[in-house]
Amino acid sequence: MQIIEHEQDDDFKINILLMIDVIFAILAFFIVSTLFLTRTEGLPVNSRPITND
Repeated sequence: MQIIEHEQDDDFKINILLMIDVIFAILAFFIVSTLFLTRTEGLPVNSRPITND
């Protein structure tokens, strides 16, 4: 009786659609967070005028 061993490397496949979804979610997070940071940094600041005395 022969025992046939199957290699596990043949069954391994990378699901590219899942990777694309994860990359898209990370990209969307960075875009939204960058837009939020630029809006908060655009607040007006009251400062004294500079004089050359």
